[in-house]
Amino acid sequence: MNAVEAVAIVAAAGGAGGLTAYLASGGFRKKLKLEEGPSETGFVGTMFLGAVAGVLAWVVQGPQESLAVTSALTDAQVPTWGDVVSAVGVGLAGSKWLAQSYQTKLFRFVGARAALKDPDADTAAAISGGDVRRAASAVGAVS
Repeated sequence: MNAVEAVAIVAAAGGAGGLTAYLASGGFRKKLKLEEGPSETGFVGTMFLGAVAGVLAWVVQGPQESLAVTSALTDAQVPTWGDVVSAVGVGLAGSKWLAQSYQTKLFRFVGARAALKDPDADTAAAISGGDVRRAASAVGAVS
């Protein structure tokens, strides 16, 4: 097995972890875009970050850490099932981190828009409920 094949296997596993994190946070959905504000990450972005995180974790955790980039892999450096499962977990965690980072930005933006509006029970309930989509709609920030 060459290095490119090994990286592709681990990247696919990390991407699967990223997709799992995306689906766990609400399934496939239209990307939330706010007027003059941040937008939600899509499933492609979370899969990409999961793939990168999975590969990085695989490279630094085993004998391939000191492998020359152009070398073919020995049996000791070929990804095992444990490596693939670890890459899924790292991809899941990495993409979840990305999603939480964007949720924070979205909520800050929505909170700032809500502060400019007259007090409204529906807006307060949407924000306190933790659903950024509902809160963005309540303050009229969805484009």
